[in-house]
Amino acid sequence: MNTSDWTTLAATLIGGAAAILAAFGLLYTIRQYKLQVRASHKDTIRQVTSRANESLSNVRTSTSGLVSMLKEGTSIISAAASISAALGARLGAQATREDALRFLDNEMAVLSLCIEGIAASPEVSRVYAEADQLVRYSRTLEGQASILTFTSDMLRTMAQDSTSYTLFATLLSNLESAKRQIEGSESELIGVRGDTLHPFLNALSIMMQGNLSTYFYARYKDAAESIDAFVERVAALFLSFDEETLHTALRADVRSALSAPTRTGSMLGILDQLKIPNDTRAELTQSVKNIEHLISKKAASEQMETLAATRVKNNP
Repeated sequence: MNTSDWTTLAATLIGGAAAILAAFGLLYTIRQYKLQVRASHKDTIRQVTSRANESLSNVRTSTSGLVSMLKEGTSIISAAASISAALGARLGAQATREDALRFLDNEMAVLSLCIEGIAASPEVSRVYAEADQLVRYSRTLEGQASILTFTSDMLRTMAQDSTSYTLFATLLSNLESAKRQIEGSESELIGVRGDTLHPFLNALSIMMQGNLSTYFYARYKDAAESIDAFVERVAALFLSFDEETLHTALRADVRSALSAPTRTGSMLGILDQLKIPNDTRAELTQSVKNIEHLISKKAASEQMETLAATRVKNNP
C-alpha cells in the first residue's frame, strides 16, 4: 500500500471512531437526560406529597380544634350576651322591661339587633375564623384527598348555622314564648331598686343561650364528633401512604364522584376509588353513612324528642 492508501485508510478509521464516539456520546447524553428527568420527577413528587402531608396534618388539627370550640358553646353564649347588650344600648339607661318587650315586638328591629349583636361577638368571630381557616387548608388537597373538603364544609356550615342571626331572630320574634321562658328566671335576677331592664336583659341572654345550646346539641353535636373521628382516620390513612401511592391518590380523577348531588354522596364515590383494604373501605363507608344520618333533620327531630322526654321525666 502506498502512502495515499494509508492516508485514506487512516481517515476512514478516524472517521469511524469519531462516529462511534459520537454515538456513545449521544447515548450518554440521552441516559443523563433520562436520569435528570427521573430525578426531577421524584423531586416533584416529593414536593407535592410534602405539601399534601402538611395540609392533611393541618386539616386534622384544625378539625379537632373547631369541633372542640363548637362543643364548648362559647360562641353561642357570647352571641346571646352581645345581642342582649346591643338591646340595652339601643334602649338607653332609663328604659324599662316594657320598653324592651315593645322593641322585641318589631320583627325588623329584632333582625337588625341580632345581626348587630352577632357581628360584635368576639367568640363568634373566632369560631368563624377557625372554620374559614379549616376550609382553606382543605382546599389545598387534591384528587382523592379532597374527600376532606366536604367534611370541612360541613363543619363550617355547623359553625355558621348554630350562631345564625336568623335563629336568634326567630327565637326572639316568638315573643309570647320568649316571655314565658324569660319569666322563669327573671324573678331570680335582682337588679338595682327600680331597675327592671337589666334583670330582663340577663334573663333574655340566659334564655337564648339555653335554646341555642339545645339546638346545637340536638342538631349537630353527634355529627360533629363523627366528622372529627372520620377526619382523624382518613388523614392518618393518607399520611401512612408512601410517596408514590400518595402522589397517585392526589392525581386521581374524582370528577365523577364530585357530580353526586350531596356532599356525603361525593365522599362515598371517592371512597369507592381508593386503593385500600376492603374492610377499611367498609368501615369508612359506614362512617360516612352515619354522618349523613346524623346531619339529617330526621335525626335532629328524634334527638329533640328525646331531650323533651328527658325534661318531662326529670321535671314531672
